[in-house]
Amino acid sequence: MTQPFMDMEVNLRAQLPLPEACRHFAPVAVIIYASTRQIYGKPIYLPVDENHLLQPPDVNGINKLAAEYYHSLYTRVYGVRTVTDNTIELFDTGEQIRDFNFVTDVVDAMCRAAENPDTYGNVYNLSGEQASLKTVAELLIHFAHASNLKVVPFPEARKKIDIGDFQNRLLDAGLQTLVHYPLPNHLQPAFKNFCRAPLPVTESLANQILSLPFSHALNESTLNQITTIIKSVAAQLK
Repeated sequence: MTQPFMDMEVNLRAQLPLPEACRHFAPVAVIIYASTRQIYGKPIYLPVDENHLLQPPDVNGINKLAAEYYHSLYTRVYGVRTVTDNTIELFDTGEQIRDFNFVTDVVDAMCRAAENPDTYGNVYNLSGEQASLKTVAELLIHFAHASNLKVVPFPEARKKIDIGDFQNRLLDAGLQTLVHYPLPNHLQPAFKNFCRAPLPVTESLANQILSLPFSHALNESTLNQITTIIKSVAAQLK
């Protein structure tokens, strides 16, 4: 987020010459484009599949997504053989949960995609075992004999674009939730004719408000179960 123009040069503009060169000089070449989990933003459900809503929370995610569209476009229009592979890239407590892919699994998936014409022009997500960032960091330190782990406060700029995992943990515990305001009220199409003054607090809070299950059929036992899950997950994140 601190160098948006450099990010655009590296992750968007620099991606176009390759499919353009293949179109003219190497039409039989196969391009495997490694994108990022960040294009999906905060997960609405798990696992995050290829049909998940695209809502990148930062410049990098936007540029990566646009680059995906370049590659898909060149397949549709020019027949350039491309496949997009989404892989994932310690602040606060480091207990944020992420999915990790083993590098040989990623290479194997890319090779399989390159060899299968049915994959050309499509997007495929790769997902592996779940672990906290802290656990992975501690393993790296142990096996690499590196220095001790240092946990630092979450920078405000990074916190705003972090995909989080509170919603993920609720889902793992059996409680599905939704972001209540994917788009803040004042930015909804219904209000497009009204003055859209900047409302930074509203915009910041919008995607942090979750909708819990609600129905006239919910009984006291189910409500207690929902409350217990929320308390348990919240306690893990303290």
